[in-house]
Amino acid sequence: MKFHLFNRLRHVGVSALALALVMLAMPVSATDFVVDGIAYVKHDDGTTVGVTSLEVENEYLGTYIYPDLLEANIPETVTYNGATYTVTAIENDAFSSSMSAAPLPLKKVVIPNTVTTIGAAAFNLSQNIKSVTLGENVQTIGAWAFSGCSSLESIVLPDNLKSIDEGAFIDCSGLKTLTIGNKVERIGSAVFMGCSKLEDIYCRLISPMATATDDMIFDRVPVATCTLHVPIGTKALYQECEIWSQFENIVEDIEPDTEVDPWILLAGPRLWLEVGQVFQLNAWTTPADLQLDWTSSDESVATVDDQGVITAVAPGVTIITVAGRETGTPTATCEVTVKEAQKPNVADDVNGDGVVDIADVNHVINTMLSKGSR
Repeated sequence: MKFHLFNRLRHVGVSALALALVMLAMPVSATDFVVDGIAYVKHDDGTTVGVTSLEVENEYLGTYIYPDLLEANIPETVTYNGATYTVTAIENDAFSSSMSAAPLPLKKVVIPNTVTTIGAAAFNLSQNIKSVTLGENVQTIGAWAFSGCSSLESIVLPDNLKSIDEGAFIDCSGLKTLTIGNKVERIGSAVFMGCSKLEDIYCRLISPMATATDDMIFDRVPVATCTLHVPIGTKALYQECEIWSQFENIVEDIEPDTEVDPWILLAGPRLWLEVGQVFQLNAWTTPADLQLDWTSSDESVATVDDQGVITAVAPGVTIITVAGRETGTPTATCEVTVKEAQKPNVADDVNGDGVVDIADVNHVINTMLSKGSR
């Protein structure tokens, strides 16, 4: 619901930073205890906790949220009342400035390797943050997590990260350098919108085709001057992908990670052909030289050769499957529907050769010219 509202407001000219206020209705996690100025909430498993805010307690003034801390080093474990918990999440709105009168003074955050989730709007509008170190096991960055962090100059998204949700880095207008790990499976809408000072993006993805949801991702990013650094041997894949092909300067200068899990993507899930038609079905793979086997579930409908070239044989439906030859590699499928070839209109075959083509057009023109010269 929030993101449908976001899209509607965006189209009527509301600024992305102002749109961050839409996220204020997101539920904020309750606090169970505070240790060393950091507040935590217990998870249902009884062994892990998430960070909910920065707090300080005063015996006269009570609990204050957002003390004047310049650095927050989140611990891997925390002990309270004799029990030790593993810190696995930064909860929704944990470091957000959206509810305070002024941005947090916080300038540096270090997130440990035990954390797997950065919650929605976790650092929303924290305009003083210049440095964020993400632990290597972060797998999800929630919607609007770093939106409006205008002082953030560089961010490294770890290799285990799989999902970057909507608007996660929207209006990080000071961001100059961005590194994207090699296992990202999804990049949501408007993730980097308004990152207007980006100079270099180091994208370690070997298979970029399946990551991006739409072209809002890089709205108001200087794609003409920002250099997109990609793994060696993958430039053509990035140029074929609508999202990444916007960048005018794509450079192959990253050593490819040979330990990335194999992956296959076909050009589309469905295909419609006419009897006799031949079609090349393209496949993108990780690694790029993955050996493939192609099969058709019904060769009486359509056949496929070892290069992915499909030949439509007869009306019907068949499933084209491509699979890696090594054990444990993935597969991908495409449903192919074959229909009878449309017969040409006999009236259009003016020269009577059984084919409607340019020769028929020339025949008509010559006939007209011949009549006109009489």
